[in-house]
Amino acid sequence: MKHYTFVDYSTQAYVALTGLLILFFHNSTVPHWPGLLGAHVLALLLIHGLIQSCAGRPPAQVLDFLRHFYPVLLYAAFFCETGLLNRMFFKEYLDPQVARWEQGLFGCQPSVLFMQKLPWLPLSELFYASYFSYYVMIGGVGIALFLRNRQQFFHYVSVVSFLFYLCYLIYIFLPVIGSRAFFTRWTAMRCRTTLNNWP
Repeated sequence: MKHYTFVDYSTQAYVALTGLLILFFHNSTVPHWPGLLGAHVLALLLIHGLIQSCAGRPPAQVLDFLRHFYPVLLYAAFFCETGLLNRMFFKEYLDPQVARWEQGLFGCQPSVLFMQKLPWLPLSELFYASYFSYYVMIGGVGIALFLRNRQQFFHYVSVVSFLFYLCYLIYIFLPVIGSRAFFTRWTAMRCRTTLNNWP
């Protein structure tokens, strides 16, 4: 379509594809699926309207920012949505299978072993801060490039958006909750089972 860029096509494709997945594969694990589907249709229309409203004339500063930065603003919403869609194809999370792969590959559970060997709060806080900086960096680098070098910004947002959409789709089709959460749930379930079977 006229005035569309790579990131516009990839964003619209992601929104349309996940909308079709909701339409054809929703089940009891997808809450309020008609509302989600409506949100996808609305997103497609709003993004298209934003692109067309900025075409052919220099837009206002705020509108220009939204025109090019909107994919970054949508990352968090798309991520939250994956948590609603990630059990359409598998009833349960796939962490047991992934844990078996890790056990076969490493002979242990690296993340669990790491927590057991280094149970220091300052180290945990450092890792949490480092992880949080990832979220700040995505937007921060984008804003810096948007203000300093538009060509580099366009490349940056195209590559990052494509990778995010790919990762989100993988998570929807192959759901895992992560070693820490999985083993915490697994331990709690074993404790409940033991208590329930207590003579």
